[in-house]
Amino acid sequence: MNSGNFAEYTVSQKPEGKYLRNKILCIALYITLALGLLLAGFLLGSGAGSFVVIGCMCFIPVIIIVLNHLLWTRFVKFDHKYVVDSAKIKFSEIYHGGKTEKVVFEKLVSSLSFIAPVTDEYKDKYEGADVYMDFRGTVTSPDSYFILDEADGKKTVIFFEATKKAVKVMSFYNKKNTILSDTLSI
Repeated sequence: MNSGNFAEYTVSQKPEGKYLRNKILCIALYITLALGLLLAGFLLGSGAGSFVVIGCMCFIPVIIIVLNHLLWTRFVKFDHKYVVDSAKIKFSEIYHGGKTEKVVFEKLVSSLSFIAPVTDEYKDKYEGADVYMDFRGTVTSPDSYFILDEADGKKTVIFFEATKKAVKVMSFYNKKNTILSDTLSI
């Protein structure tokens, strides 16, 4: 690995937009299930004694832990990561506290159609795509860049939080299609 032509960046997803909605829905589901189990325990336990109520109450933490593992880390709290190495760029989503990494997009940097900051100047390039992917922690990131990939008759746009080093590495592999910005803060 050549350290001069390597860049990696990871950012946590902030709870906004659909991720805020997912957070609210998960919390509502946890509360509904807990109250439902308590109600079931009281209804079933009215004739059988308090053992059923206690049994239902013991299941509440177990169910919440399982649902948290399945839902929260998948739809609410996860990280976005991109790596530029060996002339390729790879975008991944990281779940379960870094234990599971899912590669979502991987391509040679030289084959990308356009790499530029998300500004009004390049709006015509990133609007009207067939597929949109957002790897920014927040849509209001001041370091927002996008990648345009036009392959197989399909236009894909990927938004990400750029670092100076990452853009320089991408420019090294695809100089004619990469726009460098002096306003990057990272």
